Order: sequence, then C-alpha cells, then structure tokens
Amino acid sequence: MLEVTSKRKILFKRKLKGKESMEIISLQRLALQNYQLEKDSHSLVSDTSDASSSVSQELFENFQKQLLIAEPSWFTKKSKMYKGILNNAVIQKLKIEEEGIEEELERDALKIKHKYFMNKFTDKNQCSCYCHLNTWSAAFINKIHNHLWLLKCEKLQIMEEMVIGRSVANTIDYIKVPASDREPWRQKANQVVRFMDLVCGFDERFSLPLGFCQPSQRQIYLAVMKKDVIGCVIVEPVSMAYPLLESDNDIQVVGAECEVKWGINRIWVDLGYRRRGLASTLLKIVQTDVGSKNVRKEDLAFSTLTEDAKYFAQAYLNTRNVPIYVKSPSWKQ
Repeated sequence: MLEVTSKRKILFKRKLKGKESMEIISLQRLALQNYQLEKDSHSLVSDTSDASSSVSQELFENFQKQLLIAEPSWFTKKSKMYKGILNNAVIQKLKIEEEGIEEELERDALKIKHKYFMNKFTDKNQCSCYCHLNTWSAAFINKIHNHLWLLKCEKLQIMEEMVIGRSVANTIDYIKVPASDREPWRQKANQVVRFMDLVCGFDERFSLPLGFCQPSQRQIYLAVMKKDVIGCVIVEPVSMAYPLLESDNDIQVVGAECEVKWGINRIWVDLGYRRRGLASTLLKIVQTDVGSKNVRKEDLAFSTLTEDAKYFAQAYLNTRNVPIYVKSPSWKQ
C-alpha cells in the first residue's frame, strides 16, 4: 500500500477542519486501498495471460503523484468511482482487517480494566485472577472481568471511626459504611452491590442501577484488603421469618413463622478469599455492632439463599432449619 509521508499527513490534517477532515481522510484511505488492489489485480493478469491491462505502470505513477498533491475536492470527486471498484472479495478483506483491529483494541481495553486478564482468547481455567468458578461460561467470565473496577477503592480513604475490626495480620479492614448517600464509601458500596448482582446472575430487570442508593435502614459492612473490596454484608431490620425445612425434593418447604430482629439481605465474599472465615467474621461483626449490639444468632434471618449460602448459613447458625424472610431479588425494593 502507498504510504504518505508524515510531513504530508501533518500538512493535510492542518488544512482540513472538523467533520470534513474525517470524511476526506477516510476517502484518502479508500483511495490508497483501491490503488493497491488495482495494482495486485494487474500483476495477476500479467502473470496468467497476455491480455493487456487497462491500467499501466505509468498510470500508477501518475496516480501516486496526484494522490500526494491532491486537494480535498479531488477525493470527493473520486469517491464514487473508488467505492464502485470494491467487489465482494475486497469488502471481505477489509472486514477481516477491521475485525483484527477491533480485537486488538478490545484486548488492550481489557488489559487496562483488569491487569491479570491476558486476552480475549485465554482459556478460562488459565486465567490468573481466580475470580470465577470453572462452571461459568467464558462469556460470563469476560463480563465479570469487565466489571472488576467496581471493587476498586484505592482513591477512598478509610477513616478510623469507620473501622469496626481488623484481621490478625492487619491486612484486612472491616468497615461500616456511613449512612449518608453523599458519602463516597456509600456510593462505592452501591457499586459493590451491583457487582454482587452480576455474580449472582440476576436478570438485568432486577439488577441495581449504579446510580441507585441503598435505603438508609440498611447497614452495609465491607471487608477491604489492599484497596480492593473482598467482602460485603448488608443487614436490615426484620421482624418475622420462616424456618427452611428439609425436604426430599428440590421444593423449598418452610415452617411456622418465628420472630427475628435482623435480616441478612446479602452476604458475599470474593472467590479468591473464600474458605478463610471471612464471611463468618463479617457476621460476627454484625452481631457486635448492629442495632442494640450483642445480637444472638437466633435473631438473624437470611434472604434469598444460593446453594452455597444455604450450607454456610446452616453451619454458622448451627441449625438445618435456617430462618428465611421473603424479599424480592430486586435491590430496588
């Protein structure tokens, strides 16, 4: 393909302004592509037959000179002619080139958002971020990767009065998020809940908008490690719940209603930090801080439970009949 010198490109861009500049530059690119295609076609005809070509080498040279000194109007006049030359094979070739460029840009964008994500074609079991289950599809993993920025909090400062507890090695801070909707940490908590929605696979109709704020009666606790949120629990006042009874089939059966004081609306721990007692620590902090404090385990109930959450709740409450309360999966209610 012909290459216009850098100096000529600079002069050409200075001369053109606004939208017209972009249109003319695209026409220039189209003209260059067609020149190369005509040249390639001419070479093939010369090699396979003695048929004379309508485009001579002299015409190529004249075309090159005219292209370098052409005014914008020249490209406008020639645009229809060059667009007409493109056949199906040429269009397919251009599409392949553009798709390659788009894939390269997409990989670069993913690297910026998630430094451990190698590229779009990486096998999900070879990803080094450990942020997913092997049962997840590659498309869903890519979606999670693209939203990991929701857990980043490097620009937020943890005030001492927010800290409820720390890990033994002082590597994890357990903080209580302020109730004010204008607090940066409250806004970050809303983003974390949005990420939790994605991980739980909630339908888009029930997912939480990023601009939505949690009701003030809900108290949010976060586990923060190295400027990343790795755990979250949301607590709200509840008066009644129903114990989840064991059944021989997959149908959930509940018993008679029982009195409780607090409901665990959601609890989540990053996959890379599970099986380390993080969820239990979050609930212990809730018991010692929420409401009148010193809340008993019998005073807690859980909202919608996944299979893993069900086993965790049974182990933590030391009962197979976990109290549950009915809540819409939508965070908007």
